[in-house]
This record gives sequence, C-alpha cells and structure tokens, in this order.
Amino acid sequence: MDMTGEPVVTGVDRWRALAKTFAVALVTTVGGALVGYFSMKGVTQDAAPGVPVSHIAFWTILWRNLGAAMMLYSGVCTVGVSTVIGGLLLGGYVGATWAAAVSAVGAASAGGSIVWYAPLEMLGLVLAAVAGLMPVVAMLGRPPTTPRLRAYSDALPTSLRMLAIAVAVLVAAAFLETLVIGSRT
Repeated sequence: MDMTGEPVVTGVDRWRALAKTFAVALVTTVGGALVGYFSMKGVTQDAAPGVPVSHIAFWTILWRNLGAAMMLYSGVCTVGVSTVIGGLLLGGYVGATWAAAVSAVGAASAGGSIVWYAPLEMLGLVLAAVAGLMPVVAMLGRPPTTPRLRAYSDALPTSLRMLAIAVAVLVAAAFLETLVIGSRT
C-alpha cells in the first residue's frame, strides 16, 4: 500500500490483466471463427462474381476494417458485452468466408492470396477487442479498496492507446491488402 492506503498496482499486475484481456478477445474471435468455418465446411457453390478487384481501394478496405474495430471497441460503453458478442460474430464471419473460399478454390490458393495481410488484419481486430475489454477487466481485477467506477475509468486512457495501436496495425494491413489485390489485376 502507498502512503494514502491505496494498494500499489505493479507492472506485473498490469501485464497479467493485459494477458487475461487478450485471452478473452482471442478466445471469442477464434471460437466464432471455428463455429463459422465448421458451419460452412464442405458447402459448395460457384464463386460469385462480386466486385472487380480493380475497384477495391485502400480507403474501402480501411473503412470496412475500422468499422469492425470500432464495433469491437464499443465494449468500453457496454461493460464488454458488445465486444464479446462482436468478437463471436466477426469470428463466425471470418470462419464462414474462409470455409467458402477453401471450398471454391482450395486451401492453398485461398491461403496464398491472403497470407500477406490477413494475419495483420486479424491482429488489429483482436487488439481493438482487447482495448474494448480493458476497462471491464480492470474493474473486475481491482483491489478491494478501489471503487469499481474508478477502476473502470482509470483504464480508459490505456484502452484508447491500445485502440490507437490497433488502428495503426489496420492501416498497415489495408495498405498490404491493397498491394496484394492490385498485383492480381
């Protein structure tokens, strides 16, 4: 305890809280992806024409990913509920689209086309989910003498910094995705 009687929070405590937050975000997203993948595995369908790749621009990719990131970050306003639900839904979507791509063109072709940007994109989205869960994890792991609302609000600046890192990762991923898509045309 410090001189005011407040428990001292160490760097180790902060790293443990961050690890717990990352684990929850990762489990919900990966869990959703597995459900999505296995729900679509083996479904065959001819590839839909879709949007010509020459019309997909950096800004389109970035805005789509930032929208998903903000949905995941919205947990700061809902005590983490929307982040968990959003992670499950986003993971389900990713898993289902992966299964559809594998059914349409095979795993090697589908993976070869996204290997340069998808891991970075997923990292950015998981970091946004981590940012959305940080205040609730801080509140749940607070010392007994710290009020819940104080623990929650004290975690908001760190949460915003994590969101900024997530956005930077998503900008880099959108740039790489634009280059990859542009190289196909």
